[in-house]
Amino acid sequence: MATAPSQPLDQAIQLHQAGRIGEAERLFQAVLQREPRNLPALQHLAIIHANRGEFADAQALFRRVLSIDPTSPEAHNNLGRVLSALNRHREAAASFSQALALRPGMVEAAFNLGGLYLKLGQHQSAITHLRQVMQQRPDFSEAVCLLAQALQEQGNSRDAAGLLDEALKRRPRDAMLHQALGRLHASTGELDRASESFEASIALRPDWGVPYYDLSQVHRFTAGDPHISAMERLLANPARLSLDEGVALHLALYKARSDVGDDEAAFAHLAAANAARRSAIGYDEAVPAARRQAIRRVFDAAFIRNRGGQGFASALPIFVVGFPRSGTTLVEQILASHPAVHGAGELAYIGELARGAGVANQRYPESFADAGPEIFSALGAAYIGRLAALAPNATHIVDKMPDNFLHLGLIHLALPQARIIHVRRAAMDTCFSCFENDFGERQPFSYELGELGRRYIGYREMMEHWRRTLPPGRMLEIDYEAIVRDLESSARLLLGHCDLPWDERCLSFHESQRAVFTQSQAQIRRPLYASSLGRWRRYERQLRPLADALGDAAGS
Repeated sequence: MATAPSQPLDQAIQLHQAGRIGEAERLFQAVLQREPRNLPALQHLAIIHANRGEFADAQALFRRVLSIDPTSPEAHNNLGRVLSALNRHREAAASFSQALALRPGMVEAAFNLGGLYLKLGQHQSAITHLRQVMQQRPDFSEAVCLLAQALQEQGNSRDAAGLLDEALKRRPRDAMLHQALGRLHASTGELDRASESFEASIALRPDWGVPYYDLSQVHRFTAGDPHISAMERLLANPARLSLDEGVALHLALYKARSDVGDDEAAFAHLAAANAARRSAIGYDEAVPAARRQAIRRVFDAAFIRNRGGQGFASALPIFVVGFPRSGTTLVEQILASHPAVHGAGELAYIGELARGAGVANQRYPESFADAGPEIFSALGAAYIGRLAALAPNATHIVDKMPDNFLHLGLIHLALPQARIIHVRRAAMDTCFSCFENDFGERQPFSYELGELGRRYIGYREMMEHWRRTLPPGRMLEIDYEAIVRDLESSARLLLGHCDLPWDERCLSFHESQRAVFTQSQAQIRRPLYASSLGRWRRYERQLRPLADALGDAAGS
């Protein structure tokens, strides 16, 4: 049972609501020193830690709340949000579901569960939950925005735009809706309209940090740009900013200072953004390293040779893999400009199916160690069933999830007719491009230069394993730099590997109206340019820890 509110507690809550976070935190801590089981103080203090990205502390506090009151749907819901931020998605889903079990129809929990499914690429589940939320609260702007994003990523940009337009008719001064509409325009290459929407969002809510980052991706800053001073004013009061706002503002100022040639200040903002994001992520690089080793151990040359040709026969998929920011979006865009090809973006299907298939009671990849042909065939059929539903009339569908480089042995055995394309790019360019982008929790290795370099080395080792174990010719490897130097020859090579006839439209990939959701969505709307090569040298001194972690690979 909660302790009756005290006067200091009331003062702390008022300070928290007024945005005076430091003072509120000190008062909440003072309350808890006297009353360790004070539930309101525990919950507010946990929320303060969560908003600052201090998720480990927030998780501990929410668990204290639940140890006192395990029937609190609010605490289960808040714990789910923290677990999701820590990439513990299965536990997060269980927490949201428990909140809904305790309070059926709880809008916040249903919204968070829908957002979690969207993060995991399970678009239909996300849409189902978010539509339920909107039935109860049709003016819930965040739910509208997430539902629009889910519809977009499912390939339904028209319905997404209609949803946002309808919401803006009812609430024309809603900054969040303008930002979401801007992101939709950016994804379809309407960069001027995107800029207008981001500007409108900032004008309506100038103290909100997030849309400044969106604007920076489609806007070139010049000296004296008033947005620069506005962002600096916001950063001067970090206690009022959420983690996402702080990261967004630092990245936007990195872009702004880079545009005006102030490299020292630019990199300082970039480093601050990455440090803030990394501090909020629970990442242990030993875990993915052990996973890569286990995959190589199970899917060795003999295993692949003995089980070859036993999967599901379909030439529908084209897998484009590589390290993030290596050029996979560019290759997908070239291929998807062919009338027979649909670009599906980054699909989580292979990873999901791998974790659910194989021998029961074993974890991937060990679950496949004794797998017979029926298991690989069933997995391939399940993948094709989900893939084909995205574009029923397409001859080929591109899945460009970069992390599928982990699963090429499984892909080869489950889908022996699928095309595989590996996109390579110079190590320093690739890693620097990762470092200057915010992937949220999706690429947790990308925020610290040493971790980033070591992850790249692990990826290179994985690809060398597949070169040794996959049959010759099974995988086409193409260099990003070669595409930039000679687009037509590269496009012909890509189409030839996929048994597709030549089509001139593949040379005009930047004119395609298909939606693109990765960090490359602005760059992919322009013709190829060589300025992307060797960009890291501008910050060569600051990137020394990355070069050291890469070792000999830094020169390749």
